[in-house]
Amino acid sequence: MRASGVSRAYLDDEHPITLMAMSNLASGYVRQGRMQKAEVLQRQTLEIRRRVRGDENPRTVRAMINLAGSLCALKETEEGHKLLREAAAIAPKLFPPEYYYHDVIAGQQGACLGHDEEFERAEPLLLAAYEDLWDKLCAWHGGSMDELFALIRLYEGWGMAAREAYYRATLEEIQEHGEGFPESK
Repeated sequence: MRASGVSRAYLDDEHPITLMAMSNLASGYVRQGRMQKAEVLQRQTLEIRRRVRGDENPRTVRAMINLAGSLCALKETEEGHKLLREAAAIAPKLFPPEYYYHDVIAGQQGACLGHDEEFERAEPLLLAAYEDLWDKLCAWHGGSMDELFALIRLYEGWGMAAREAYYRATLEEIQEHGEGFPESK
């Protein structure tokens, strides 16, 4: 919490740098698997963004998506699904149809369904989000990688070892080649 604490010591909670630090710290917690800590910061960030910028703001929508992902990982899927539906309703007002946030939202919806063990409903959402993000952003972009990890977790939970192995091999290839990995499939 040091980065966020330093920012808060000099800037108020509503300052964009403070909010960015809070969001980045929460992302770090997510990557470490510290979901409860991430959820607390993400909830605070969303509350502030809503108060300062309103719901129809790109960063507020991103905060909804982030919090929903943590809630779903914590098995608080009802609230996670609700936030994702809200983000999906707002996104068309803010972004053109081809913008990648639509894919991120769909991927999070799929990941949330995976946490609910609704594997058959989750799979097409995750596959489409992964493929679209790979094409729009690139293989090693954080958004593409998030969906790749979600697919691996989905197939692991579903007991589909061959599909899990395929995506684990893809992950290893991306990690081996890094930014040199092909930009699209």
